[in-house]
Amino acid sequence: MLGPGTSSSASHCNPIRWVLKGVYFHCANEKNNGYELSSLLSTYGKNINSELNIFLALPIEVTNQGPLIHGGVAFLRGTVSSIRALDWGLMNHELAHNLGNGHSFDGTRNCLDAPKLEFDWDENCDGIISNSEKQRRCWIKTPPSDPICNLAPTCPNFPCCLDDFIDNNVVGNNPQRNAWTNCQIKSAIEHIADYKCEFIQQVGGNCPPASSVVTRSPIEDTKESHCSYCFEIDGSSNYDQYKIEIYNNSNPTNPILLKTVGWLSRGAKRFCIGGTNLSNTWQDGMLPGVPYLIKLIVKNDCGEDVNSYPFILPNRTCSVSGPSSDKKFELRVSPNPAFNNAVIHYELDNSYETKVMVSHPLFSSFNYVASPLQIQELGNYDISIPVSSFFPGINVVILYVNNSIYTETFIKQ
Repeated sequence: MLGPGTSSSASHCNPIRWVLKGVYFHCANEKNNGYELSSLLSTYGKNINSELNIFLALPIEVTNQGPLIHGGVAFLRGTVSSIRALDWGLMNHELAHNLGNGHSFDGTRNCLDAPKLEFDWDENCDGIISNSEKQRRCWIKTPPSDPICNLAPTCPNFPCCLDDFIDNNVVGNNPQRNAWTNCQIKSAIEHIADYKCEFIQQVGGNCPPASSVVTRSPIEDTKESHCSYCFEIDGSSNYDQYKIEIYNNSNPTNPILLKTVGWLSRGAKRFCIGGTNLSNTWQDGMLPGVPYLIKLIVKNDCGEDVNSYPFILPNRTCSVSGPSSDKKFELRVSPNPAFNNAVIHYELDNSYETKVMVSHPLFSSFNYVASPLQIQELGNYDISIPVSSFFPGINVVILYVNNSIYTETFIKQ
């Protein structure tokens, strides 16, 4: 922490590490000009006895003069906070309140090694400090080139031109909010030990624990037609590999495993259930109206974590009119023409169910499977095919992506 005469200016150990445990989507039908924290907690709170809830919502405080908008709010020593934008400094600030630390600049201050860093400044250079010129604070450092930092010799320069008055404390009045004092760390640890032991995910270790998150975006449930049924899994964190399992959940006490996908390398974004062909049936014999369960298992060197999401598939109403003109997935074949070997290249911008085949318009029985039906993640793919055994002339590469078909031709010499 910056500031004159403080023992906190030296670096020290901060053993607190935040671990993302879950990402939840909430959808409200009415337009709202802001949310009180107590309302967010009572309406949307999740696992409030074991997880700190951070809402990305416009936080307001109801006053006699009307709603007061804040950048962020938190219940001091509580389990919930709200921020208006995804800003790490702001999030750190509110989480520090949840762990028992009040502002370093007002009456909630609980650590004296976090100085207020206030100053009086004779702004109009009249030799008198008025009330409006007392107890000021810096938000950010003023650039030294600013004229206010180079006033006449008889007038005091603006204190915010100096590092000594720039506060970067986690509960200070500043945009960085990244420095903790010894007292603040001790206060937070004592608060965790006394009130939040059940919130601790892990003590020690060489890596943070893996965290699995699988859910659905509310916009997915508003669709009127369903060619695919997708889950959001990119909220998972601290993992190296992941695996997906689909169960028939008609009997929740004894679910039946239907399908396993994985282990796959990290970078998961979405997982979609589609159809194996252009009919209105779901893949793997799955049926609408039947309870299912998806499990996402993630792991790293520290261990595994599992998260589940129950779901019921709707009727599959799929209308496929051919390749989309705006998303070809960069499908191409090289060399073209080809004689012995060729490479099929395509690029995926998300997680999809894919299959790659080669056919020949004159030989209907020829259907070469270059890549079987599978879930593939975002990335570029190159598949080598032995074209020496293919029929000569024009061959057609067929790329199935979820419910759509994309084609490219090449000549076999």
